[in-house]
Formats: sequence, structure tokens, C-alpha cells
Amino acid sequence: MNNIKDKFGDRVEVRIAGEPYFLAFMLYDLVQKWWLFLISFLVVVIVLWQLNKGWRGSVFPLIGVVSTILITLGLMGFTKYKPTTMMVLTPMLLLAIGTGHAAQVR
Repeated sequence: MNNIKDKFGDRVEVRIAGEPYFLAFMLYDLVQKWWLFLISFLVVVIVLWQLNKGWRGSVFPLIGVVSTILITLGLMGFTKYKPTTMMVLTPMLLLAIGTGHAAQVR
């Protein structure tokens, strides 16, 4: 956009909108705020640790959750799945579901 402004000045008006721009910004913002997922993960570790009163009750379920997240994202990348708003939420959704199952198994 800056290249076009430099070349044409005020004679051209450039507007950026639509789903591709929104998805690109959302994925960029997600990468910039990676620490939010880390905080969520630490909260889950603390809750599972207190609930199960030991490290085994928090570490073993999280190994399963992390492997599920990695396999799911890997398969999405391998199949070149088109990024959508729901794809961005997949790791958090899997973390929530896995934590819920770990709390029920207790």
C-alpha cells in the first residue's frame, strides 16, 4: 500500500477490507500474542495440579492434550487446510476439552 501511495500520491485511494485481510491480520495478531496461550496453559497446569494433588495428574493429561494439538495442527498444515476463524481457535478448544476430560477422569 505504501508503494502505491509513493507512486501515485493522492490521486489513488487504496482501501483494504474483506476476509483475506481479516484472516491475515488475525493470524498475525495470534502469533504476536503467543503468551496468552502460555498463560492459559499455566492456569490449566495449576488447576490440574491442585485437583489431582500431584504432578502425575497434571503432566500426563497435558502430554495427551499437547500431542493432540500438534497432530491436529500438523494435519491441517499437511492437507493445506484453508485458514478460517475457527482454525485459529482449535488449540484453545482442544486444551479446554482435554482439561475437562482430565478433570472427569480424576
